[in-house]
Amino acid sequence: MSRALVAAVAAVIGLSGCSGAQEAPPAAGTSDASTAAGTSSPAVTSSGTETPPPPPNGAPVTTTSVPAVPPPGMPRDFPVPPGGKVTDASRDGQLTMVVSGVLPEKALGYYRTSLPPAGYQVVRENTSQLSGDEVVSIDFAGKGYTGTVAIDQGQVDVVVVTMKKG
Repeated sequence: MSRALVAAVAAVIGLSGCSGAQEAPPAAGTSDASTAAGTSSPAVTSSGTETPPPPPNGAPVTTTSVPAVPPPGMPRDFPVPPGGKVTDASRDGQLTMVVSGVLPEKALGYYRTSLPPAGYQVVRENTSQLSGDEVVSIDFAGKGYTGTVAIDQGQVDVVVVTMKKG
């Protein structure tokens, strides 16, 4: 995933804004450890997650799935989609978490249904265009935080979550 794309999606989040304040529960999940034999690129499982390609010698790949957790500074129980991998995090005035490994439509459905029971109120949902791709932004508030989940509906499996106190 390119840093430029992450920056662009983060910029869209900044434009959509954040407001409100509430709370959130744990995200649990596992990824499908099956592999697509004979392929050289990641396979997408029925749950929408990617599995690594098999090694060149054709030996089976064994993976162990551990639920992903948010980076330090973010609420430890903030929802992370099953199979999602927290691949980047920063704290430049706001908390930012990048999650990969989940198809956009799965991530969108997950956050639409997981934020409210986790104690985060969905304040607003916006759709915008970024380099020809549709980006859906879900603004939320909870546990003393306001934030945005941005999901690129294009060909990239990236979810950017930003939040700040207040």
